[in-house]
Amino acid sequence: MFGRSLTELEGLHWAELEHAYGSAADVPEMLRRLASSNEEESGEAWEFLNSAILHQGDFYSATEAVLPFLIHLATTLPRQRSRLL
Repeated sequence: MFGRSLTELEGLHWAELEHAYGSAADVPEMLRRLASSNEEESGEAWEFLNSAILHQGDFYSATEAVLPFLIHLATTLPRQRSRLL
C-alpha cells in the first residue's frame, strides 16, 4: 500500500502545523470524515481540506503532512479516487 493509514494520524503533532485557517489540529478529524461512506460528509471534508491545505495555490506546513494520508485514501477507497486525484 501507498501512503499512511489513518491509524497513524495520532503520531503527528497536528496542532504544531498550520493550514490556511490556522492550526491544523482539525485535520485528523477531516481526514476521518473524508473516509466516511456518507457522501455528504466526505464531500464537506474534502472541500475543507482542499481549501485549507492548498488555499489559492499556497502550501502550508500541514500540506506535506496530509499528502501521505490522501494517497492512502485514494489507493484504498475507490469511491474517493477521482476526487483525490
